[in-house]
Amino acid sequence: MVTDRVSTAGLCAYLAVLYPDEAFTYVSLIVIDIFSHWFHMYASSKTNQHHKDNQANFFLQWYYGCYPLFGYCCLAQEFFYLAKWILRFEPDAALSFAPDVTLELVCQYVFLPGMLLKQVVNFAQWWNAAGMLAVVDAEAAQKRK
Repeated sequence: MVTDRVSTAGLCAYLAVLYPDEAFTYVSLIVIDIFSHWFHMYASSKTNQHHKDNQANFFLQWYYGCYPLFGYCCLAQEFFYLAKWILRFEPDAALSFAPDVTLELVCQYVFLPGMLLKQVVNFAQWWNAAGMLAVVDAEAAQKRK
């Protein structure tokens, strides 16, 4: 997971340099990706549960329970970033087997929806983990009384 976070953050940082007008967006994507996963793993360690077993949120249960959706979102996010990198240097790139289909179209209509859904999942992970940590903190405060 650390390798995934670091490589995605590095690619987003590079995209922020390549697309200065979108730099804030790419930096924000780094922040939500790292913090949502860190909160999620930390909350799992505090509750002694596997990170996929502690989903109080229906949306997260659905996401982790539907492997095709999970796979699509993860791959779409990474392919979106890679496509944006390629498009910076080859703005007219097209699919070799379908020359009328540009990489920009694939990026916009295939990769972007999955990437955006992955950001919703990241926020849901963050929110769910924050709620779990609040419960843990409240229980610890009750024990101290």
